[in-house]
Amino acid sequence: MNHSQTVHIAVISDEGYAYPTTVMLASAKHNKKKESKYCIHCISNGMTSFSKNQIKALAEDDFEVLMYEIEDKEKYNSIDIVLGGTWSISTIIKTDIPEILNSLEKVLFLDGDILVTKDLTDLWNIDIQDYLLAAAPGLAQERAKIYNTETYFNAGVLLMNLKQWREDRIPEKVWEQFRDDPSQYPLCEQDVFNKVCRGRVRYLPYIWNCYAVACRLERTLEYVNEIYQTQFGSWEEMETQAAVFHYVWYKPWRDRCLPHASLWQKYHDLSPYGNTALIYPPPPAPSRSYHLKVKLFGFIPLLSVKDRERLCSIRIVGIELFRVRKNNRKRVLSFLYIPVATWRV
Repeated sequence: MNHSQTVHIAVISDEGYAYPTTVMLASAKHNKKKESKYCIHCISNGMTSFSKNQIKALAEDDFEVLMYEIEDKEKYNSIDIVLGGTWSISTIIKTDIPEILNSLEKVLFLDGDILVTKDLTDLWNIDIQDYLLAAAPGLAQERAKIYNTETYFNAGVLLMNLKQWREDRIPEKVWEQFRDDPSQYPLCEQDVFNKVCRGRVRYLPYIWNCYAVACRLERTLEYVNEIYQTQFGSWEEMETQAAVFHYVWYKPWRDRCLPHASLWQKYHDLSPYGNTALIYPPPPAPSRSYHLKVKLFGFIPLLSVKDRERLCSIRIVGIELFRVRKNNRKRVLSFLYIPVATWRV
């Protein structure tokens, strides 16, 4: 079959994320149109031979799989941070995609905690000649004020203009931020990309990065409509049109009770792991949560305090200014997501 063009897709995974990344690629392959051709550029950060072979098992004439291994990790270990949470070597490697894939001028990057439910050719064909990248708005729009951006985007789906990244030395500029003070960027490369690429981002419609589970559990439909500039009347209406489901915050391979966990199960069964039973960890013990709301005239939000087992968030006039993360006996207070104090109880 003749293919008029190839959609180049980049993924990055360590051994811990190899399994969901394989399921994600299986979903992309299953929903690809027959006339489309994908080339998968899989950048491995220590994946085992078994995990690499599981991804290679997806390869066909119209679904090429190329493997790359990060051999020298000293560059990434040199950053003065404690890896964990949103920070990991795999997330930092995203900065170096223009160097690793040096023969490409454009690539579509996809996180591993995604499902692709429609063909990606229309996304690939979006013109980004005058932009550094194209990305969809994220849920943490309060961070746009921190980096003085029009809209704060999520870095899980990025259509990247690699040619422009090289010409403008964007990787070097991102690394300067990493080395300067990484504590300023609690959401790792996503924060830095928003800062460095400011004013040169083409914003994508929600269908290319739909946070279906997080939206249902953490946001209201009114909030989502405001972010996406849409007028959905229900979650079902929003999700029916989505082409990419992004499981931010909540992972369906860990909790079978999540919304759309059955959708993830479907593509698990279609993946090379399909003959392996999906074993979920035991459910956590029930936890209590408290939510205090203070409104002016009964509808203008003044104060919101939501206290959960692992996190306490404080919103003032609708903006989350403070949050306290709870990890065993350790507490970390953040102002606008920037850690300002730590103590033990």
